[in-house]
Amino acid sequence: MVFQGDVSATCPNNSAVSLTCVEKDCGERVRSSLSTFVVGGNYVQDGTWPWMAAIHYLGYHHCGAAIISNQWLLSAAHCFDLLKHKAPYKFEIIIGTVNRLQPGAGAIRVRPERIIVHPEGKFDTQFNSNYSYDIALVKLPYRLNFTDNIRAGCVPDAVYTPLPKHCFIAGWGNTDADHNSYPQTVLKEAKMTPVNEATCKASNLNLLRNYDFDRVFCAGYGNGYIMGCGGDSGSPLMCQDKFGRWNIQGVLSFGGSGCNRDGNFLYNVFSRVTHFTDWINGVIGSE
Repeated sequence: MVFQGDVSATCPNNSAVSLTCVEKDCGERVRSSLSTFVVGGNYVQDGTWPWMAAIHYLGYHHCGAAIISNQWLLSAAHCFDLLKHKAPYKFEIIIGTVNRLQPGAGAIRVRPERIIVHPEGKFDTQFNSNYSYDIALVKLPYRLNFTDNIRAGCVPDAVYTPLPKHCFIAGWGNTDADHNSYPQTVLKEAKMTPVNEATCKASNLNLLRNYDFDRVFCAGYGNGYIMGCGGDSGSPLMCQDKFGRWNIQGVLSFGGSGCNRDGNFLYNVFSRVTHFTDWINGVIGSE
């Protein structure tokens, strides 16, 4: 761990210097993004988002996830709890590559040791679910050795702060809502703008009326053409902080009935990671 902060000789208004303890190498990467706008996004190269992981279920792409430490990944609870057969050995995690079907040298394919969904999340069926707690942790059977293509994204402090105007989502999901659309072989990224609660609810009040926006938030452009789609669930929304580190601020939960076409809900809904930081740290610390 290292200390980072703004240190000066004097502080105004009788305030004190504040130091933040952060994971030394989290949120750092060797390549920059090319995307201006993974519906409507761009393909990326190895090392662009080195904490991205693909989750396969019974041999097929299923969801995304983000590495947050050398043995833990963060994803969405419904990626696991909506399945009838959800034993860890039925899943495979692909790490360290943007091409999930033809991983390059140094990539890892591993089955999880444990899957822990938030205890308040109930996902008995797609229509009887509590997506306000749509977050899960995946434990690997061994510790990863970090490389240029395998690193951890940062988990933000459990403090609400306004999100920046531009963040990024990345994933291997479909690029169209059409049933003939398939998950992407190569990772795509898209720039996304977080929107406020009123804007999001106005897009579909019946769907979002009872959601607690302390636990979730929306992002997108309201056009249905730049957003996460099927197979992108569990993928992170990544925002850069003032230290230049990339924080996992959101975990894709649902949304986007448009999905590259007109629809009745044109934003993605993310679990707000800052609300769950204490739970994440508690689970990891107890293992």
